[in-house]
Amino acid sequence: MSSAEDFYCQQLFCSRLFAMPPPHADHLANSYQTIHTCCKKLNWCYIGSMNRSEIFDRLEAAGFSVSGTHGPIYRQLADAIRMLIDEKDLTTGSALPPERELAQQLKVGRITVRNAYKELIESGILEVRQGSGTFVAKPLPLIEQPLRGLTSFSEDMTARGLAARSNIIRHETSPPNDEEMDLFGVKASATMLRLDRLRLVDGKPVALELAVVPNDLVGPDFDTGQSLYEALARNGNRPLKATQRMSAASLSAATAAQLHLKAGTPCLQIKRISYGADQRVIELTRSYYRSDMFEFVADLTLEN
Repeated sequence: MSSAEDFYCQQLFCSRLFAMPPPHADHLANSYQTIHTCCKKLNWCYIGSMNRSEIFDRLEAAGFSVSGTHGPIYRQLADAIRMLIDEKDLTTGSALPPERELAQQLKVGRITVRNAYKELIESGILEVRQGSGTFVAKPLPLIEQPLRGLTSFSEDMTARGLAARSNIIRHETSPPNDEEMDLFGVKASATMLRLDRLRLVDGKPVALELAVVPNDLVGPDFDTGQSLYEALARNGNRPLKATQRMSAASLSAATAAQLHLKAGTPCLQIKRISYGADQRVIELTRSYYRSDMFEFVADLTLEN
């Protein structure tokens, strides 16, 4: 790169950093190749500098068509952008054009572009940086979850070097329903702790867990800042084994909203029943995991 190109790159970087218009490259004869080279050096995809036909051609090749009949136009546009990302035409950190600009270039309504971006943002594919625009987000991690051992979500994620935390959606006590009276062997007068937690990994929602335990098993000092398993263990009710049933399911509208996904998105549904030392049922948990982020792995051996 020449010193002039380096200077242009510095200007370009500052314009992005401070959300200012890009600098003119008149002194470089407006060389598109030079601008493209600078942008690649900054891990940019300067798609906004292309003319409308170039952008349209790339999106059309990825399956987008204004006159298409394969569902809503915004969804076709979202699918086309997703394909460009999958094929590495747009890479992590690439900037997308503003809504108005892309709408004008594709001859669609601005609301179409807005809905396409919104769908991809909710799926974690794009992200909005305040004052800078819309960018291709870092890919979500694929987490392998072994089907062995009984550990907490926080322990599992920490062991993988991931930052895990939980948002409490519900923390309340109430009488047991018929299913719970039969499962836990409790009377209608018993009190059940209901703890709904949204699990996050690196700040992204990945699972919703709905746990039910007899309130007397966690003790009076339990608070939502504690691990449920730690509270059970402290009161002599540590789970020692569990039965898990896994099935494919579709997210309800309420659960999908918590996970920032669309209603009907496929998920992994897990029902876990945990037992203590005396075979007493200690915990019932229903979990809904993002199927695009988790793989459950079982090691098998051939019996003689």
